[in-house]
Amino acid sequence: MESFFSSLNEEYIKKVIYRNREIATADIYEFIDMFFNQTRWQSHFTGVFPTTFRLFERKRLSIKSWEVHLPFLRGLSDMSTKEREDIFKRLGDLSPWHFDHEILPGVRTGSFNRPDYADADFRGVALLDPGHMTKFFQKCAPGGICGKSLLDVACNSGAYCFLAHVFGAKRVLGVDVRQHWIDQAEFVRAIKFPRSTDIEFRRMDIAGYLNLSEERFDITIFKGIFYHLPDPIGVLGRLCDLTKETILVDTDSSDAVPESCLTAIKESKTQVMSGVDGLAWLPGGPAAIRPILEFKGFEFTEVKYWHRQTSPNKRGRFSIVGSRSPITM
Repeated sequence: MESFFSSLNEEYIKKVIYRNREIATADIYEFIDMFFNQTRWQSHFTGVFPTTFRLFERKRLSIKSWEVHLPFLRGLSDMSTKEREDIFKRLGDLSPWHFDHEILPGVRTGSFNRPDYADADFRGVALLDPGHMTKFFQKCAPGGICGKSLLDVACNSGAYCFLAHVFGAKRVLGVDVRQHWIDQAEFVRAIKFPRSTDIEFRRMDIAGYLNLSEERFDITIFKGIFYHLPDPIGVLGRLCDLTKETILVDTDSSDAVPESCLTAIKESKTQVMSGVDGLAWLPGGPAAIRPILEFKGFEFTEVKYWHRQTSPNKRGRFSIVGSRSPITM
């Protein structure tokens, strides 16, 4: 707290003259929110996330016990010019990025995206802040995700895997079919969590993975992938069988069909944000998913949101959580 008020005094109070109380209050509140961002590296905490610091503080472990979670590179000031140039070049080479990671303090992956890729399949990738999943990880099971195992299907560059790790997950597996995203995930891990042994990434088609693996996970994230698969119902059913506690399904939907129906679509096999099969299905809404979850034993379901007609092509989006025991999301 002392370091926080010191920063507030030095960075704001001494340097700004406010015209009225309302402007001052709004500016200071913004500073407080920035200072205690759950997913941002904090120099005041020796470079760890606040949530990680509190997790290990609660367990009363020594400083050596949570040093494994420290980023490999603490900041730009500790790096040589060549190290900075190498990292920045690699960030550019690996773009476009879908997840806006803070790869180093003040350096975000999204700033390395470009609008003019020679390959059209790399254009138009939207940026997403993974911090929006914080509440889910805190409430996805009694006691949150701490000590749980997580499977992230279509993990992209691994942002949800890293966030789960920060919140104390004991095992995290990210699966994605595109090498582009797996390369990004491995790079982020090498920079931010080089000594971690509980995060794993595999480049695999999810149907192929399910044919080979019987491993069960406490939590499964099935986000941004249902509507890219030729057999999403079969994949979802199999994932339910391998999920012990909670599954999140987050998908595009079609407002052109009844809520309980699916409609077939064709998509690119090569565009970096598409599937790889060419055939996919859009559900009409949560009513197309809920019966599957309930049939597979997820007695408690909750629709987190359902945005309808969000684009001219009548695509919406919804998120539904299924749990085998009561939880409050």
